[in-house]
Amino acid sequence: MKEEDPGTRDDVEKLLRAANHYALERIELCLAEDEGLLARPGHVAEVGFRFVNQYLFPNLEADELEALNVLALARRKCEAAVNVAHVGMTLSEAIVHDRRVRKMEHAFLAARDRALRCGLTRKLTTIQRDVLRREFLTVVFNG
Repeated sequence: MKEEDPGTRDDVEKLLRAANHYALERIELCLAEDEGLLARPGHVAEVGFRFVNQYLFPNLEADELEALNVLALARRKCEAAVNVAHVGMTLSEAIVHDRRVRKMEHAFLAARDRALRCGLTRKLTTIQRDVLRREFLTVVFNG
């Protein structure tokens, strides 16, 4: 993939900040209506990510947006898993962890393939394609 130019990187950052602001406002509205959201572990965070994606990709159909939501979750899990150091793990713990990592990598690749197969990229603007590439299709390894 080609390297994005600095102007595009700044535009993506601005768009991501605006999406996060939108998501926080929507979460506050949801919590005002249903404080029980806080009782469900991880629910508020997942709802927040969905609001961010809704803001970033308003031009997608519900099934396309859901494919991106699944992809985003698979990416977050995969990225978290691959960046866990084996330091302090026994050999058997490291083997179990590596199996989990492979499972998450496969889930990420399957979600990526599903999202790309549904043809949503044809509907994306240039900046949306940059966001997709950077925030959905790339897993960052922290050494």
